Amino acid sequence: MRISLAQKIFAGYIVIISLTAFIGIYSVVNLYSLSGLLNSIVEADISLVRMSSSLLDLLMVQYGNDKKFSVLREKDFLRLFEEGDLRFSQILNDIRRIDTERRQSVNLKEIEALHASYSELFHRKSDHLLKMKTVWDDNNESENLFNDISSKIKTMIIGYETSLIDKMKQSDEMTEKAKRTITLIFIYAIVLSLIITAVITYGIRVPLKRLRDATSLLSDGDFDHRIEISSRDEIGDLTSAFNIMSRKLKEIDQMKADFISYASHELRTPMTSLKEAVALMMDRVPGDLTEKQGELLKIINEDCDRLLKLINDLLDLSKLESGLLPLNIQDSRIEDVVEKTLSAMRPIAESKGVYIGTDLGNNIPKIPMDGFRIQQVLTNLLSNAIKFTNSGGRIGITLYKEKEDIIVKVSDTGEGIPKDALGRIFDKFHQLGDKKTGTGLGLPIVKHIVEAHGGRIWAESEQGKGSIFYFTIPLMAEK
Repeated sequence: MRISLAQKIFAGYIVIISLTAFIGIYSVVNLYSLSGLLNSIVEADISLVRMSSSLLDLLMVQYGNDKKFSVLREKDFLRLFEEGDLRFSQILNDIRRIDTERRQSVNLKEIEALHASYSELFHRKSDHLLKMKTVWDDNNESENLFNDISSKIKTMIIGYETSLIDKMKQSDEMTEKAKRTITLIFIYAIVLSLIITAVITYGIRVPLKRLRDATSLLSDGDFDHRIEISSRDEIGDLTSAFNIMSRKLKEIDQMKADFISYASHELRTPMTSLKEAVALMMDRVPGDLTEKQGELLKIINEDCDRLLKLINDLLDLSKLESGLLPLNIQDSRIEDVVEKTLSAMRPIAESKGVYIGTDLGNNIPKIPMDGFRIQQVLTNLLSNAIKFTNSGGRIGITLYKEKEDIIVKVSDTGEGIPKDALGRIFDKFHQLGDKKTGTGLGLPIVKHIVEAHGGRIWAESEQGKGSIFYFTIPLMAEK
C-alpha cells in the first residue's frame, strides 16, 4: 500500500498529539480526584472536628450552669442550660448531616442518649430545688453522666481527627502517585516522540542525502549511478524520476560521444589531406606564390593544425572515456619523462620570461607507466602554467614518494583559479579566464590518462597567488 510522505508525517503527529492528550486527560482526572478529596477534608472532616470540639465545649458550659443552678437556684442558669440543650441537639444533627459516611454513628447515638439522660436528670433536679427548697443528692449521677458524655465526645473527636489525618495522607499519596505517573508518562511521551521524529526525519533525510550525493556524481559526469528506491512515497517517486533522468542523460551522452567520435574520425582524413595540400602549395610544388598568397596559406595551415589538434583531442578523449585507448605500460623513470618534457617546454617559458625550476627528489624508483601519455599530461599542465603566468613568474615541478604512490606537483605563480571554478576545471570544454585559446579538452584528457594509470589528480589554487596541480602514479600497476 502506498503511504505518502504527508500521511507519514500526519500519523507521527497524531501519535504525539494523542500522547499529549492522554497526559492532559490523566492529569485532569487526577486533579479532580485530588480536588474532591481536598474538598472532603475541608468541608467535612475539618468541620466535624470543629463541631465535635464545640459539642464538648457546650457540654462543659452546661455542666457549669448545672453546678451554678444547684448552688444559687437562679432561673437564669436553668434557662442557659435549656438553651444549651437546644444548641447541643442542633450540633448533633449538623454532625449527622455532614458525616455522610456514618463513621461515628454509634458514638452519636450513645452521646445523644447519655445527654438526654443528663438533661432529664437536670430537669428533675431543678424541679425539686425550685419546689422543695431542699438539697438534692443524686449520688454524683450528674457528674458520672457528664464524664461519660465527655469521654464519648472525645472519642468521637479522636475518630474524626484520625480520619482527617488518614485523608491527608491519602491526599499526599495521590499527589505523589500522580506526580510519578505523569512524570513517567511525560518521559515516555518525550522518548516516543523523539523516536517517531527520528524515524520520520531519517526516512526523509537519508533518501534526500542519497539524491544529493547522486546529483553531485551526475554533475561530475557519472551517469551510471542509480539510487535504490526504498520507499513508495513522494521521495520514492523523486528517486525513480532521478534514475530515469540519469539513464536518459547517459543515453544522450553516449549519443554525443558516438557522434563526436564518428565526426572526428570522418573529419581527420580530409583535414590531413587539406593540410598536406597546403604544405605542397607552401613548398611551391604547383608553382610560385605571391606574398599575399603565402600569407593566406600560412593562415590556412595554422587553422588546419588547430582543427587537427581538436579532432585528435576529441578522438583521444572518446577512446579514454570508453576505455579503448591502449596504454604502453613499462617500468620507467619518471625523472626521464620530466626532463624530456622540459626540453620542449623550457624554450617556450624562457621566451615569455618565466623560470621553470625542478626538485626531482632522490631515489625515485621506476614505476609502471606509459611514458608518452605521462609526457602528454606534463606538457598540458606546463602549457597551462606558462599561459597563465606573467613574465618574471616561476613554475616548479616536484617529485616525491608518499606511501605507495609517486606524486608529481606542478606549481606556478600565475593568475590562479577562482574558487567557484576550481571544481569544474576537469570538465570537458571548460576554459578559464580571458585567454580561451585552447579547446577546453586538455585537462579532461589529463584526468582520464592519470586515472587510467590508477592514479588521481587534483588542484589547489588561490586567485592572484597561483595554482598547484598534483597527480599520482601508483608504484605498482593495477591488475
